[in-house]
Amino acid sequence: MLCITGAEAMYADLGHFNARAVVLSFCGCVYPCLIVTYMGQASYVLAHPESYTNPFWISVPAGGAFWVMLVIATAASVVASQALISGVFSILRQAMALGVLPRLKITHTDEVAEGQIYIGQVNYMLLAGCIAMVAGFQDTTAMGHAYGVAVITVMFITTV
Repeated sequence: MLCITGAEAMYADLGHFNARAVVLSFCGCVYPCLIVTYMGQASYVLAHPESYTNPFWISVPAGGAFWVMLVIATAASVVASQALISGVFSILRQAMALGVLPRLKITHTDEVAEGQIYIGQVNYMLLAGCIAMVAGFQDTTAMGHAYGVAVITVMFITTV
């Protein structure tokens, strides 16, 4: 599930990069890191079958390594949330250009890059949605399952 959602997050904001940059970054960095990570988790679960529920955090040694991994995981979640925000802004900008949505105030955050935009009203809607989702689910496991189902559904619909 995480592999699918990670791939979806990676492709959420491709409009800002050319095809060669995406292929090089995926083949040179993302794919080898995913393979090493999942092979390591699989070998840990084979050696410690009781850790199948959460092999990533259980396999991290206590002490300094835990805090390093926590910082890396936090940075990854920030990058993923930025990809979501950028993707939503880009989709809404295209919808406004097509006349599907009413005009909203768009702030261009970069004078050089075309796609770097900010839409304040949408940012507040995303905030309200996040708060409603956390208050509604009240459980990270249920929220994770719902997120996975939503991502797979979106990928299926856009593929068909």
